[in-house]
Amino acid sequence: ALSPQFTEETGIKLNWVILPENELRQKITEDVALGAGKFDIVTIGIIEVKNWVNYGWIAPLDPFFTDMDTTAKKAYDLDDVLQSVREGLSAKGQLYALPFYGETSITYYRKDLFEKAGLTMPEEPSWNQIYEFAKKLHNPDNGFYGLCLRGLPGWGENMAVFGTMINAFGGRWYDMDWNAQFDTPEMKNAFEFYNTLIKEVSEPGATGVGFTEGLTLMAQGKAGIWYDASVGAGLLNDPSQSKVVGKLGYARAPYAKKHNNGWLWAWSLAMESASKHKKEAFKFLTWVTSKDYIKFSW
Repeated sequence: ALSPQFTEETGIKLNWVILPENELRQKITEDVALGAGKFDIVTIGIIEVKNWVNYGWIAPLDPFFTDMDTTAKKAYDLDDVLQSVREGLSAKGQLYALPFYGETSITYYRKDLFEKAGLTMPEEPSWNQIYEFAKKLHNPDNGFYGLCLRGLPGWGENMAVFGTMINAFGGRWYDMDWNAQFDTPEMKNAFEFYNTLIKEVSEPGATGVGFTEGLTLMAQGKAGIWYDASVGAGLLNDPSQSKVVGKLGYARAPYAKKHNNGWLWAWSLAMESASKHKKEAFKFLTWVTSKDYIKFSW
């Protein structure tokens, strides 16, 4: 809704291409890999930054910040970006992307239903506790599910959630020599537990549930627990789109063998190295992630 304002202020016209997450990843990866420069700005996450810098697919932003005048630098206040997020979007000593939000993974739960059932959610629950709580709340005959989990296939879909479960159970995808670790006891335990949760206490058709679908289930009051991205908190407390405002509690990512399993993620904007409009792209990057934009867009 603020795009016309940017065009009015700068004379730069914007052409938005909006895609579902899985398709987004495929389209922009193809474009940057070919050096086609179809997109001047691309939406990426922390892990892409580290890899794409090595391939030379995205452009460093430091030279553009260096060229900003003092007033503009002060107004943007790059130091206000959380250090962990800024480090995640940097490589080889330079910044390559600007975040439009950062997040971790947390456990949402229906505080009102927990109180009614005499349940207490710990600050950091175990996965076994999540399972037991979900069993007590699960009532599929009435369209209510104990736990909502991503089951939609995709690196940024079910693998985002399952990756934290692997970590919690003490597993890993590869060892330090890049040998696959899929057949370790820890990995098997994580797979089996995830499968149990999906089959016994989650929503039907879980293979079609990603972040958006999970958010909808929770917002419509159809799930007792939801483990997903922290960015959902604001949306679940918006009366215009949520029926559970004031009914939620929050806990850390569940543990099994290991603690502190929440992910660090930041959706961010970067410039393609092949872009022919880098100066214009940088103007948009700093405008759309500025304090004024955040103030008026949210």
